[in-house]
Amino acid sequence: MFARIFPILFMGYASCALGLGAGVGVTVDTRGTWTVLLSLQANNLGVRVEPQKTPRTEQAAYLNPMEISGGLRLNGEHGRAAVLRMDLPGVAFSQDELDGGWGYNAALFMRNEITWPLDGSKSSVAMGAVVKGAYMNHLSLEQLKRLESRPEWPDGWAIHSIGPGASAALMHDDDGWYGQFTLSMLYEYLNYFYIGL
Repeated sequence: MFARIFPILFMGYASCALGLGAGVGVTVDTRGTWTVLLSLQANNLGVRVEPQKTPRTEQAAYLNPMEISGGLRLNGEHGRAAVLRMDLPGVAFSQDELDGGWGYNAALFMRNEITWPLDGSKSSVAMGAVVKGAYMNHLSLEQLKRLESRPEWPDGWAIHSIGPGASAALMHDDDGWYGQFTLSMLYEYLNYFYIGL
């Protein structure tokens, strides 16, 4: 059994990708409330997809992405409220066209959201599922230095990018089901690399 699992583990640790980013976004839900949020995100445990066969197109799947956001709800039944949103580990995918200067990513998360009304009324908790996507324009592209001991390994890349993102979520709290829609402007630092084992 270990012999079957080892190639998968090796691929995960030898051929890797890591994305770190931040953003600002506006959320509107089907109840008519508006929220402004700042976010931090990490796409980690990334596995590059056949970098030797597609040397000018990089792709990766991420096994443990997450995002944390905080901000202010501007209206609603109890007026303004502080909001903490946690998009917990899900799955994500990225693709970057190195010659074209652009990329995109998509992700599926489970969302937990805690809201504290500023008027002192009871806080609320909501849970749900969210689908995200973003188009990223490359600001810079840097080829990472190869290890002298591994000249056969494909190039690694460091990419700084910025672009618009959008998400849709189906949420549930004590008052029932509702939808959320978010538009964001995002910055991301993305690394496609090999670890020297």
